[in-house]
Amino acid sequence: MPPPIAWGRWSVISALIVGTGYVIMRTTTPNEQQMYDALEPDQRRRVDAIRAQRADNERRQALVGSFFGRLPLLIPCGGLGDLISAYFPSRLFFSRFL
Repeated sequence: MPPPIAWGRWSVISALIVGTGYVIMRTTTPNEQQMYDALEPDQRRRVDAIRAQRADNERRQALVGSFFGRLPLLIPCGGLGDLISAYFPSRLFFSRFL
């Protein structure tokens, strides 16, 4: 019969391997500000342009969302039946729900 597996020992060794990898990753990977500082001036201008465009898009989306959030839901004058018949010409299935 093979000897029993030392699960405690294997879990400690596994935790040490994962922890060592995490420490190496945290110490060698630069953060966002360090990456930005290491860029060339033309690359910084491109990054700044992309960030400005992203901020402008987010501002526009917030403005559009606040505008459309205040509009009432528009349903055609005929009610829900006309809306369904416009999209589904055969109303046989939907007629029992109206």
